[in-house]
Amino acid sequence: MAKYMRSSPQDKQIISAYEFYARQFNSRALDMNPEGIRFIVEQMALRDKSWLEWKPERFYDDTIIKKLNKEGYWDAVYKRLR
Repeated sequence: MAKYMRSSPQDKQIISAYEFYARQFNSRALDMNPEGIRFIVEQMALRDKSWLEWKPERFYDDTIIKKLNKEGYWDAVYKRLR
């Protein structure tokens, strides 16, 4: 993350983002979290203020993910992997 954001691995924001994503990937269901995208937009806005005009929801469509979650697809995948 630090490499692609051209930042130090010890940067508090990079550490915070890493911990945030690590908790998200421990979940069995794949859910899009707008806070993660909001973080990226805010980071981009540090260099270019025009990014603040963009809403995180514009960068993803979680319709399919929600449908798979509702139908229990991920539970079936994890059950099969055991």
